[in-house]
Amino acid sequence: MNKLIHKFLMSLIVVIASSIAISQLWAQPKRFVTNEQKKVLDNADIAYEGFKYAIAADYYEKYLKSVRDTSNALLTKLADCYWQTREYNDAFRIYQSLYRDVNPKATIQQKLRIGELYARFHNYKQASQWLSGIYGYQTKVASFMDTLKLKSMKKDSLNWHLGFLNINTPYQEFSPAIVGDTLYFSSNRPNRIGVKISKAESANYDRLWKISKSEKNTNPLKKLNLKSKGKLNVPGTVVGKGASLFKGLEKFQYNIGTVSIDKNNHYYFTANYLSSGRIGINRLRLIEGFFNRNGTLKMKVLPFGDPKLFSVMHPAINRDGTFLVISSDKPNGKGNNDLYYTRRKSILKPWDNLKAFGKNINTAGNEVFPTLTSDGYLYFSSDALAGLGGLDIYRISLQDALNGKENVEHLSYPINSSGDDFGWSQDSTTTSGFFTSDRLDNDDIYSFLYKHYQKMCNISGSVLDLFTKEPIMNATVFILNKETKKVNIAKTDKKGKYNFILASTDTVILKAVKIGLTNDFLTDRSNGKTQQEDTVLKNMQNLLLEIRIANINDTVSSNNENHSSERSGNVMQNLLLNKHVLLINANWKLNNIYYDFNSWDIRADAVPVLDSLISLLKMYPIRVELGSHTDSRGTFEYNDRLSQKRAESVVDYLVKHGINKDRVTAIGYGKRFLLNKCADGVPCSESENQVNRRTEVKVISNTDIQKYQIDAIDPDKFKDGEQIDQSALPADFFDNCDKLN
Repeated sequence: MNKLIHKFLMSLIVVIASSIAISQLWAQPKRFVTNEQKKVLDNADIAYEGFKYAIAADYYEKYLKSVRDTSNALLTKLADCYWQTREYNDAFRIYQSLYRDVNPKATIQQKLRIGELYARFHNYKQASQWLSGIYGYQTKVASFMDTLKLKSMKKDSLNWHLGFLNINTPYQEFSPAIVGDTLYFSSNRPNRIGVKISKAESANYDRLWKISKSEKNTNPLKKLNLKSKGKLNVPGTVVGKGASLFKGLEKFQYNIGTVSIDKNNHYYFTANYLSSGRIGINRLRLIEGFFNRNGTLKMKVLPFGDPKLFSVMHPAINRDGTFLVISSDKPNGKGNNDLYYTRRKSILKPWDNLKAFGKNINTAGNEVFPTLTSDGYLYFSSDALAGLGGLDIYRISLQDALNGKENVEHLSYPINSSGDDFGWSQDSTTTSGFFTSDRLDNDDIYSFLYKHYQKMCNISGSVLDLFTKEPIMNATVFILNKETKKVNIAKTDKKGKYNFILASTDTVILKAVKIGLTNDFLTDRSNGKTQQEDTVLKNMQNLLLEIRIANINDTVSSNNENHSSERSGNVMQNLLLNKHVLLINANWKLNNIYYDFNSWDIRADAVPVLDSLISLLKMYPIRVELGSHTDSRGTFEYNDRLSQKRAESVVDYLVKHGINKDRVTAIGYGKRFLLNKCADGVPCSESENQVNRRTEVKVISNTDIQKYQIDAIDPDKFKDGEQIDQSALPADFFDNCDKLN
């Protein structure tokens, strides 16, 4: 919370009561210390209680080095010092000294901080563990644990172009606001130009500054020396020229910031009260100011805050000055700080009472720094919604926000980062502007430009023989863009390679065709509008073709004497050895799947054939019927039951060896379909009767039927690199392709 209060403007606004609570969290153990060591510790505590965290941290570190005191109370205060001064590496080091693993003794504040630190260092797994169980942070925990969700937050990053402003210093620059050609911002930098920048903490107030947009310079973020953070961010140099204090507020003895301006040039900003409340908390209020004809700034306090109970801050005004959004920690809110709104009929009329936005906006965390933009959006920051780190920036249509619709949109990386991102401001074009981020461990202002980047998608892959995996040269690959209905064409080279370069990343379907071979399909859904990353190189899985030797409509008769011919008897063997196409309604006898008289047990001589059938089923996504038969001896009723048991015994064997039971159907045909003359009353030898005691297989569906159909086109007439309309191909050319992948 202290960190957020600083971001809410106040380097001097502090919570005395919370500091006392921290210092009393654990009793200081008794230790033998020298007078000099005690003096160092006293100086540390004095600095800490005076909110001079950088000085306090130096004293605490000196004391720890000499006394080796690792008490929880002292480490808690030291961690707090580093947290307040944005020394996140040191804060993380001390918190790890306090708690190596998730510890129930840690306070909610400590868990939130440690979780945020892990997220800042991109360890989202540990971050989720620390935040898990904290009320209201379930959504954030879920996003940290979802790799695809994290990647999706980077989906538009190539469209954003960021810059680091040269007005940034080692002090805090935050809450930019654009009005015409002027950029307003808040900073606690020294008041006078030429003041040396030191490492020690400043006692400067947060004040309102301004600079002409034409006078500021921007360094491309990719070219920025992050160690120096720009030439003005080097300790020992002077505060840069160009920016000036806002006239009329430069001498006020309180903190000022987060300005919003309407078309009437009325300024709405946050400031602290001149005195603390009864428990020592210096709360925040909202002020409306305007310049009279004499150039004097007139101000009035807006009637929303309460110096004894809660703060109001971060005003966002609409252009007419009649609709205001603020952030506040009012009692009975949903979280620490919630967003509220109020209306008035005109700039001269009083404001209505504050109303809270619904659960589509407010969470158990902090919703802060709202902005109303000319294109009808409400931008704000939250630390409890799904995001990349601490505070992330979100937007929602203002109308949807008021209607309670859950259409909040997370701004993608690099706008949001693993740090705190807040204070959005955009110009009239809505595609450029500024925002604040502490991704470099300091509140700095960044420029942004949104320019739609035409993502060129490079799709490549290979066409291979299904069985030998040898490359297939001069195959024709068609790629359909389902959005544009355009089809691009590529030919494979001697290595079976194809390549497409497309000015699109929509969902596409690929189909490989070559005369004399089956075709194959791929559907690439990862290239859709919700592209997960900026990767534009797509290596597709192989397209696999095989020799086509039969028409899909061919059948093999199963109900006559010819079914026992050498051809039908060896169909399965030929399929395995010669790569025949599986035929719908084809029926073949499984050689050697015979049964002893009056038995349904699988014999040893049947195992090799059944194993071949298993290989076939694993190779082809087919469904089959297993029909078993008996010889003619016995009644029809008895043989029906016996043949059903024989069929089920084969099914059981297949299922036991990894075949899904849904793909096989067992049917007993009894003695209805004999293969020879051995009917009732006809004398036959045992070997002749055994021929009828058999199991046959019939293919009843083939999910790959589409790939075996012969296309009504000549693929060789198409040229490499050609683009055609989908209508130039048969209407069913890409039918069912999605179902095959």
